[in-house]
Amino acid sequence: CKLKVEVPSDYPDALPVMDVEILKGLSEEHREKILTIANEEAEAYMGMPAVYAVCEAIRTWLGDNNVKGLDDISMHAQMMRKQAEAEQSKIQAQQKFEAQKVTEELTQAEKEELEVRKRRAEGTPC
Repeated sequence: CKLKVEVPSDYPDALPVMDVEILKGLSEEHREKILTIANEEAEAYMGMPAVYAVCEAIRTWLGDNNVKGLDDISMHAQMMRKQAEAEQSKIQAQQKFEAQKVTEELTQAEKEELEVRKRRAEGTPC
């Protein structure tokens, strides 16, 4: 997002006029929330320079609320989702293979144990 600030001639005794331009990934609700945060921070610093504090408050909010968008329809987001899904499928296939391999090994071990038991039952040394 881009913060636009108009500083009046009697700043810092008057509040700056602020607006937020959404460049990518944020909704109108986010824009309104960011404006609310900016105005509250500016009011808290009334009579003092506040633009830096406003920017820091917005940066903190953006960092705290930075979540991957599920409804992002950009080509890049689609490609990244497909890549993540392919990696997840590969991991699941590998896990399934490993589980199957362990099952087969256990089955082989069980077969060997049965052979040993048969030999012992017949009186044949192992």
